[in-house]
Amino acid sequence: MCRKQKDEYKCRVAALMWSVTMVGLGQFYKGQYVFGFVLLASEFVTNNLSELNLAVHDSFHGDFLAAHYILNYQWGLFYPSLYGFSIWQAYNKAIILNWKEEEPLKKFT
Repeated sequence: MCRKQKDEYKCRVAALMWSVTMVGLGQFYKGQYVFGFVLLASEFVTNNLSELNLAVHDSFHGDFLAAHYILNYQWGLFYPSLYGFSIWQAYNKAIILNWKEEEPLKKFT
């Protein structure tokens, strides 16, 4: 599925998988360093303000009531949209970059 035609070719599946790994890594893979840094920084801010890691830690230990009281839901609900946007943008931008790099189709007469 992923082949290297030119130096600029970026595999869309690899961009998707990097973004699934962590928010912003798919953008770093494609060379969008500023946008990737903005997404990565916003992920860290959202994660810290929602205290998601502490809530996950408590829920893994079976203390669901403590996890409920620790988690800030207003910031916690922002996290999935940021995660989904990062995946969507990395995948679609890789498709767009590869489409621009393809040779134009010859007209058949």
